[in-house]
Amino acid sequence: MTKIKIIILALGFSFFAAIRLLIFYNIPIQGVNLGSPFITDLIGKAYSLPYWIIILSDVFNLMLLWLIGEKLFDKKTGFLLPFIYAISPWPAYLAIGGSIYIFILFGVLLFYYGQVLMKARTSFSGVGLSLLGIAVMVYSSFSMLLVVPFFLWGIYKSGFSARDKKILFLTTALVLIPIIFLSILNRNSFKMVAIKEISLFNEVGLINSVNTFRGETGEAGYPYLGLFIENKITYFGRHVLFNTLITFSPFTYFTQQFRLLGFSFSPPIFIGLLIPFLYGLVRMPIWKSAKSYLLMITLPLLIPTIIHTYSPDLNSLILILPILIFISAWGMGELVRNKKWPFVAIATVFIFLQGLTTLYDIKTREPIRYQKMIQISQ
Repeated sequence: MTKIKIIILALGFSFFAAIRLLIFYNIPIQGVNLGSPFITDLIGKAYSLPYWIIILSDVFNLMLLWLIGEKLFDKKTGFLLPFIYAISPWPAYLAIGGSIYIFILFGVLLFYYGQVLMKARTSFSGVGLSLLGIAVMVYSSFSMLLVVPFFLWGIYKSGFSARDKKILFLTTALVLIPIIFLSILNRNSFKMVAIKEISLFNEVGLINSVNTFRGETGEAGYPYLGLFIENKITYFGRHVLFNTLITFSPFTYFTQQFRLLGFSFSPPIFIGLLIPFLYGLVRMPIWKSAKSYLLMITLPLLIPTIIHTYSPDLNSLILILPILIFISAWGMGELVRNKKWPFVAIATVFIFLQGLTTLYDIKTREPIRYQKMIQISQ
């Protein structure tokens, strides 16, 4: 790709993103700064990323999805990736809300693109982008420290050359040394950040309910039964299982079952895309290609929401949006190639109608919902 094409691409996606956020998703909120970088929390200085970095990351996410799509699919299907991202309320709401996870998603997509290039034997660029993606992730969120080992394990099990693996492992270790060093020096801050992000295991209400149940079974004369059935391990185990299962439910992503930013009635992804998503999930030959590798390394990105008290956490869960988009784009492409026109028509009509109702809802009702949320929080 020539430099001129890259410049045109950057300008095009920047204009596309500006139209999308300023006109279509002109949500009546100011940046709510959803999270601060792990590195600043670690040194005890509360700091939110500048709003322009979040918006710029959103633009780069569009570009990276297009570049990844061109490598994984044909050009037409590849263009569907940034298009689906652009029309989906989920990233738009988080970008306007100033969520740091839009920036972390940028790191995830950098890592993905680097891995795709490594699969294509473009070693130097692939290793560099993969390393940059890892750096963005681990310096932005504590929970990403739990995810990176799974990424490295996936790289170890992949078909990459031994040379590329050694270089990436060594440079990743160098990237992690400062964060490990700061964690040792600032143990109290590290502990506070860990408690904040692994909030499931620090929920007082859950622990109290366990103690209450065991007390009641003891009074009824069955103390050992209560100890066996209801203890902290089994109780938290059930909640981890529930949190895991709910992240695999399509209703979490394609309906308004859970509120974006805690107040919105907009769906994360339009339900019309559920048709190509399910079709793509069944038809995609993911187990014999680079797509299977991306799917494998995507699953650990569920960790931040699984360990969250109030799961699903749509803020951190957006990290798996790329794989949902990959499958939906592939499914739509397959529907067209196989001439499944009734399904294409139904999906298109649903997307169009829900898009209109969502935009109308944003203009008329979202300001009221947002103000109510602000009043309740005060």
